[in-house]
Amino acid sequence: MAVSVTKWLLMSSENRTRILKSAVVEIVQHGFTGARVDRIADRAGLNKRMIYHYFDDKQGLCEQVLNQQL
Repeated sequence: MAVSVTKWLLMSSENRTRILKSAVVEIVQHGFTGARVDRIADRAGLNKRMIYHYFDDKQGLCEQVLNQQL
């Protein structure tokens, strides 16, 4: 059964939110250079590929975290 567009967009939004919240914790605990995408993915309950799906790289993720916090 195919997933509806609405449900897909909701899941997408929820995944991004989980990643961003996990990244905040990781960056606060370890700083930018010490932050690890593997730990962010583990904390978010997603695989690392999903992070790179939503954010091109660790820097892009960290920029989103900063923009969200400002």
